[in-house]
Amino acid sequence: MKISIMNAQHTLYQGAVSAATLPANGGELTLLDDHEPIFVALQRGAIRLVPIAQKKEELQPIPIQQGLARMKHNELVILVE
Repeated sequence: MKISIMNAQHTLYQGAVSAATLPANGGELTLLDDHEPIFVALQRGAIRLVPIAQKKEELQPIPIQQGLARMKHNELVILVE
């Protein structure tokens, strides 16, 4: 899936991942490729990304204070503080 993580100043991460785990208000939420459309509020925690199998890069967790995430058409957009 395509993913973009942005705050008010700049883009924190943009690329392709096979999974993203988000600190949702109701608990952790893991989104995989082709997840159904969803809009969710995020709380303090860390966004964890799993790289696609072809890439061997290690992705560091991205700490956030709060935010919103929208998954639609295999594209995840996350706005954070």
